[in-house]
Amino acid sequence: LEQLRETIEGFDPGEVLGAVHAPVDQYLAGLPGDGRERVEQVRQAVAAAVPGVDQTVRHGLPTFTVDGRSLVQVAVWTRHVALHPLPQQLADPELEAAVAPYRGAEDAMRLPHRDPLPHELVRRVVEELARR
Repeated sequence: LEQLRETIEGFDPGEVLGAVHAPVDQYLAGLPGDGRERVEQVRQAVAAAVPGVDQTVRHGLPTFTVDGRSLVQVAVWTRHVALHPLPQQLADPELEAAVAPYRGAEDAMRLPHRDPLPHELVRRVVEELARR
């Protein structure tokens, strides 16, 4: 009983939460500043869109998951990050029109480092993906 009490008293939930995101944090540590900053911005937007979303690295890319299911991945390039996979056509026509200028491929949304991140648009896209 004493050993259990010592374990509980020494428990730091922050350490456990930090361990959950450790693979993504390690991935980010190896990125140059622009890419790292942009992925951090995307992380914030995704977390705002889907509270409690999990983060991991799958297929070498930061991946956001819900109940173990991949929601969206972030590919980091020299001049942009890409969110994928996106459906070829989003269900909301207004949202699809807003995403159209960012489509770099049929299934991706390119977010150039040189431009401010469209937080609200990223949030809306991720919310739609989460509803699927």
